[in-house]
Amino acid sequence: VLKRKNNFYNFQETMTLRKSQKGFTLVEVLIVIAIIGLLGTLAVVAIGSSKRKARDAKRVSDIKQIQNALYLHNSDRAVYPTVAEPIRLGEGTDCSGFSCSTLSSDGGFSNTPAGTTYVANLPNNPRPSGSAYLYQSPDGLTYTLGFTLEGPLGELFGPNCLATPDKIDCTGTF
Repeated sequence: VLKRKNNFYNFQETMTLRKSQKGFTLVEVLIVIAIIGLLGTLAVVAIGSSKRKARDAKRVSDIKQIQNALYLHNSDRAVYPTVAEPIRLGEGTDCSGFSCSTLSSDGGFSNTPAGTTYVANLPNNPRPSGSAYLYQSPDGLTYTLGFTLEGPLGELFGPNCLATPDKIDCTGTF
């Protein structure tokens, strides 16, 4: 019980009472829990965005690797592998009932290499989203690689992207 002196509480007695009270109030605990929850939510959102960007960066890297292999094939054979209809690279059964998992000089895209091997294992699109990498070259003079992005990545604004011998563009569809 506080005693009044000149219409003011005795400061020394007040401090003695507060020192004897240990712990936090319910309001203080709830505020700390709310702050921790907010920080946790922000961390989860940032991690999800980073994973999406990492998958998209891998997709662009994969396409550049395939472009380099196609350049080498064209340097040796003077044409790109001829494929009239789009095929899925690295997965599916588009190459005579097998997956198109390699690129070689004599076999083109196939499941087994023949001649000089440019890519022994064609990359697959990283999961969980996106579709297979698609390749098409009806005449062997040029080609189109189709792929999807989950979101913007640098100058590529997706989602539908096309790669040709001289550029990667995300304004069209395959």
